[in-house]
Amino acid sequence: MKKLLSVFFLVCAAVLFLAGQPITVEAKEADTIKEGVYAGDISLSGMTKEEALAEINAYVDSLKECLITLKGVEQQAVTVKAEELGIYWSNPEIIDEALVIGTKGNVIERYKMLKDL
Repeated sequence: MKKLLSVFFLVCAAVLFLAGQPITVEAKEADTIKEGVYAGDISLSGMTKEEALAEINAYVDSLKECLITLKGVEQQAVTVKAEELGIYWSNPEIIDEALVIGTKGNVIERYKMLKDL
């Protein structure tokens, strides 16, 4: 009986000691964009922020070479490159928005958002 009581106190002391130790917990930030996220026709699924920025910048750069024909009075036409008209990407903040999809809010909101994708 004394052995059982001493073992019980030893176990209790060990539990109290371990319960008093600080525990550090860190939540991992979402470093990739969730599946099913698009920017126009460009799929950003599984990309990091840098990869998504590079992908969209490459798309915008490819559009700069497109020819645009402007028609005026009496069917006068002028053809110019999109770059000459000053095409640029005006909303790069969509990458940050894409990164947080499905990572903010309570579990049910995140589940519904990801399910809707």
